[in-house]
Amino acid sequence: MKSDAKMSVVEPVPDGPGSPLEYVSASRLKCFLECRLKFFIERVLGMKAPTTANLHVGRAVHAGLQEYHLAVWEGHDMDVPKRTRGFR
Repeated sequence: MKSDAKMSVVEPVPDGPGSPLEYVSASRLKCFLECRLKFFIERVLGMKAPTTANLHVGRAVHAGLQEYHLAVWEGHDMDVPKRTRGFR
């Protein structure tokens, strides 16, 4: 039996560097198995989720602590206002 309905043609995923199928890793496979749409959006289209406010705060806290502890370790001035200028 022949069908007159036309099938849509899906373009093949390109091979080579940057291809989502370039290699298989546990995290890629887990992402694909958990949510195929998420895999397509993140791995094929290359779209990433925006950075959350919590991540920005966490990075600032870690940077401040690193600056403080490096100053203590190197024996530099521990003037708090001077050390916190970059975080305002």
